[in-house]
Amino acid sequence: MGKTKALFVLAGAMVLAFGLGCSGKADEAETGGTTNNTNSGGTAMVTASQVSDLLNARCTTCHSGAQAKEDLHLDSIEGFLKGGEHGAVVVAGNAAESKVLKHMRGDEGVKRMPPPPNDPLTAEEIKMVEDWINAGAKAE
Repeated sequence: MGKTKALFVLAGAMVLAFGLGCSGKADEAETGGTTNNTNSGGTAMVTASQVSDLLNARCTTCHSGAQAKEDLHLDSIEGFLKGGEHGAVVVAGNAAESKVLKHMRGDEGVKRMPPPPNDPLTAEEIKMVEDWINAGAKAE
C-alpha cells in the first residue's frame, strides 16, 4: 500500500477522532478507546478500529495470512493482542513495555518495523498506537 493511501487513512482517522472528541458524546466505555490531550488543547479518541486501520495499511504485507512472519497476525486486533511466535507484542496498559512500540520506533538493538525500504511509521502513527495501548488496548 502506498504512502499516500496510508496518509489518507491516518488523516481520516484523525478527523473522525477529533469529531468524536469534540462532540462530548463519546464515552470511553462505549468505544474501547481513550481520550488524550492534543497539541490544540482538545481531546482525541483512539479506538481499536483506528489502530486496526493503521496496522492493515502498514503491516499486513508481511504479517497476515498463512505465511505471516514470526506467526504475528496484524490483520486483526485479536491477532495483534495474541502476539506471535516470540510471545505478546502488546502489554495492555503499558506501552513502555510493549515490544511492538520498540520495533515501530526502531529502538537500539531492535529491528525497526516496517523494515527498509519501507517508510518508517510517523511519530503521530506511533503515538496513536501508544495511546491505545496505554488506555488498555481494548478491542471494540
